[in-house]
Amino acid sequence: APARVGACGRVASSHTIVHIMVIDAAPHPGRLFCRTCGEPRIFSPPLKRPEWAFCGVCGTRLGEAPRYAGFWRRAAGHVFDEMILLLVGVAWVAGVALLTASPLTLASFGDALTASGLLTIPYVIAGNARGATLGKLVFRLRVVEDRGGRPGLKRSIVRYVISIFSGLLVAYGYWRVVFDDEKQTWHDVAAGTHVVRV
Repeated sequence: APARVGACGRVASSHTIVHIMVIDAAPHPGRLFCRTCGEPRIFSPPLKRPEWAFCGVCGTRLGEAPRYAGFWRRAAGHVFDEMILLLVGVAWVAGVALLTASPLTLASFGDALTASGLLTIPYVIAGNARGATLGKLVFRLRVVEDRGGRPGLKRSIVRYVISIFSGLLVAYGYWRVVFDDEKQTWHDVAAGTHVVRV
């Protein structure tokens, strides 16, 4: 079928802005993707500098179509983060016991869990505000806002608070990733974020 002629895109350099024709067509190696419109765009002729391409409809910088992260990859990143926090908590309690010459007991393990739990809040909020915690970096995941940028502190706080409710009702807020086309949890929807593979 013939391609549909769409809007005009813009290619901006430091000296000039060049308007080029954008057509909507089937998948193509040179395809760029508008995260806001949710539509693929193909440039003809191909761009030498794709980072200069903007959507002619909404002005969003174009990029490759996002690859949304599935449940198990996200779960693996979460488990990795929890292991790091637990190790930090254990190291903290062991260090205190060593300095105070106190014996390690079962209660010490509870203290380690408490310490790791308290560290979770700033660790997750700060990490997601910048786009990724250590677990997400290891599994090549990134949290982005709807236009593809870093979520920032406000979205990250909203995301963390709503994630508590995502864990209710047999953690349905997390499991909806399996059924959702864009693989969003409840806290992703509330904060206007996606988790993508990079």
